[in-house]
Amino acid sequence: MQEIKIAVIGNKKGIEDVYRAIKYPQLVDASYVYDDFLVLTAPRNFLDGYEIIIVAFELESLKGKIWNILSWNYGDSAMLIDFYRLREDYTPIMRADIEMKRPNLDYYMGVILGISHAEVGIISGRLGNGKFANLAVSAQDIYYNYKSLEYCYLNYPDKLVNLQTAIIDMFDYSYFDYDCSFSESMIKYLSSGGIDFDEHNFNKNKHLEKYNYSELVKLVYDGWHSRESDEIKNVWEKLFYLSIDKLYGDDFFPIRNQFYRFEVVSDDDIEKFRLGRYVKTKFENTLNDNIEYFEKTLELLYGINPDMKVYLTIIPRFSGVWAKEEEMIELWKNYFYSVLDRAREKYEFKLLDYSRDDIAQNRGYYYDSSHFNFLGALKFTDMLNSEIDK
Repeated sequence: MQEIKIAVIGNKKGIEDVYRAIKYPQLVDASYVYDDFLVLTAPRNFLDGYEIIIVAFELESLKGKIWNILSWNYGDSAMLIDFYRLREDYTPIMRADIEMKRPNLDYYMGVILGISHAEVGIISGRLGNGKFANLAVSAQDIYYNYKSLEYCYLNYPDKLVNLQTAIIDMFDYSYFDYDCSFSESMIKYLSSGGIDFDEHNFNKNKHLEKYNYSELVKLVYDGWHSRESDEIKNVWEKLFYLSIDKLYGDDFFPIRNQFYRFEVVSDDDIEKFRLGRYVKTKFENTLNDNIEYFEKTLELLYGINPDMKVYLTIIPRFSGVWAKEEEMIELWKNYFYSVLDRAREKYEFKLLDYSRDDIAQNRGYYYDSSHFNFLGALKFTDMLNSEIDK
């Protein structure tokens, strides 16, 4: 690559990440750790004359403020590259690929399937020996649980060859009546990293009928990627390695969803909490399909390892909305348990029903009415870990 002048500014970790990922570190003329020392000692023209300025701050709020200053002062004279944002563009979108391509793990000993409750409520690295793949995705239904596991089994068999434990988040008692592809939740599912190659029943989706499936996937993915110019992306591809191990090293551990959930559930969120429409209506085709794919999931797990330990779990919503769940419980609890009883005639598994566990009494553990914040996820994961270690 022809000689160009490059400067890097960021926090210490950001600069380390840039140096690991860049193909030509000799092109970096200077790197600046943004701290009090830099503010005190940097000459006033310390970023003048550079053709490329790489900005590498892990903390999004700080990056935004620094980026704004740099844009005003150097946007016309230098190309500004947002290292972490562009790195995301070269990271797999599907959760299954993200987990299976982790370079610091040769194989997994456990897998987590389910919906957003497990996606953000179970910290896979705290379970067992840390070798758990969290394939749970926001809005993921039972059909896509199976498809996600099947996809990993077919495309990354070496990663699952030592699988010993499976945890399946069963959402709530109405889970068998839920079909993501029929609902508006398909957008959330795809944008959260769900399986993108199988539309299931999307052709019957009345809520998103203005899209065909490929159009919806493109719409979601276009929104997911950065809006950087082709020129900047071309420079990025010339400057940086594109492999996950170079871009992330041992730091490639997809825990971002928990890390950013610092809030405590608000009064407004509790007041607005409502259950989905599927709670009040029985969709017979959906029920039959989900029972079939629930059993196919168990069949696949025991095909991978006949001695597989399988745990189903219901992760509790905050107790402040329990009264709003009563109708769902009355309509669906007996049905839910009857399906599991029939499945137990062929497959062995343990149900860990935490739906009314004391942990849900602590408001400080919840990000919103349904999901743990980082502290709640930590507490719940350790509680779950003690159960599966028995």
